[in-house]
Amino acid sequence: MIDGTVPSSSNSKYFAGTSENEVRDFFRTLSLHDRIMVIPGFFGNTLPKSPVKLISLLILDCDLYESYRTCLEYLYPKVQEDGWIILDEYFSPKYPGARIAVDEFFLTNLKNPDLLSIYLQSIPTNAGT
Repeated sequence: MIDGTVPSSSNSKYFAGTSENEVRDFFRTLSLHDRIMVIPGFFGNTLPKSPVKLISLLILDCDLYESYRTCLEYLYPKVQEDGWIILDEYFSPKYPGARIAVDEFFLTNLKNPDLLSIYLQSIPTNAGT
């Protein structure tokens, strides 16, 4: 739906694997666990009091309109001048609320970014072996 709610075609299994322990385990498998900060909770509850000061790379993969608006409201001002933002669902027909939220946010934001449309291709897991 355009209002950012979960599409009827979504499956609850799609949102699985987001508990704090599962997220920490995922980053452990990538040997990144000592370089990241996991802050559990809903965006609107955790981001206003987040200790993050400066962001060089912000990757948003939060699917829904309200989640994108909240994340951009609290995190975009912390993105450094030459930083990057990756918006996972911006071109997704399954989650149109993501693009709507991003477009609305930057319509009213004084510091608009340069937009670059690049489709990132998945790298095979056996690449380089």
